[in-house]
Amino acid sequence: DRLIAIMILAVFCTIFWACFEQAGSSITVWADKCVNLVGMNASQTNAINPAYIVVLAIPFSWLWTKLGAINKNPNTPMKFALGIFQLGLGFLIFAATAHFINDNGKVPFLFVFLGYFLITTGELFLSPIGLSKVTELAPKKIVAFMMGVWFLSSTFAHYISGVIAKLTTTGNVNNKNWLSDLSNWFMGYPDTSSEAVALLMQYNTIYAQIGFVTIFIAIFVVIISPFIKKLMHDIH
Repeated sequence: DRLIAIMILAVFCTIFWACFEQAGSSITVWADKCVNLVGMNASQTNAINPAYIVVLAIPFSWLWTKLGAINKNPNTPMKFALGIFQLGLGFLIFAATAHFINDNGKVPFLFVFLGYFLITTGELFLSPIGLSKVTELAPKKIVAFMMGVWFLSSTFAHYISGVIAKLTTTGNVNNKNWLSDLSNWFMGYPDTSSEAVALLMQYNTIYAQIGFVTIFIAIFVVIISPFIKKLMHDIH
């Protein structure tokens, strides 16, 4: 049962990292082409995430300790759900920049910091928790093997991340389906007749779709969390 729980969590971990790793690819290109950068270049925006981790790691560790002391610490599936939910909110913040594009086709730098903040808090809800639970859930004889399986999920995630990043340059923002309609509604149906706006929307449409899909997945994780918790037995 516990091995099944690890595999289920690994699937959701793969989804998380597939979206998260846009940070080193499409988000950097988006920042270069579409963001009014102040004080740093696009590649330097990759330092925002590790900077947040340095600042937030100790407070998060303190938070889990305090919540555990009062028996309010969320179980692992709920932490995964909250992490994926925050990831989705971060991408929706990137997408929301469509409401603030200036005459030069650029969006405010502030949104990069806000989006990365939520993506990073999502990472802190999921990544260290997942690594910890693999060592707790796996039988002692195969802990190393299961850690390898866990990190193998990152391999699949990076491949999927590349596919998603490719969509930001080859996807058609005029595709009509419920997800694109929801994304366009969220972004206020911007006029893409301008080349600058069309370029922004090429990225923002994908980010809005990532945001909504991951939020839906987070809700699904909440729904099935009792089942996962049962598989984990006394380890939560």
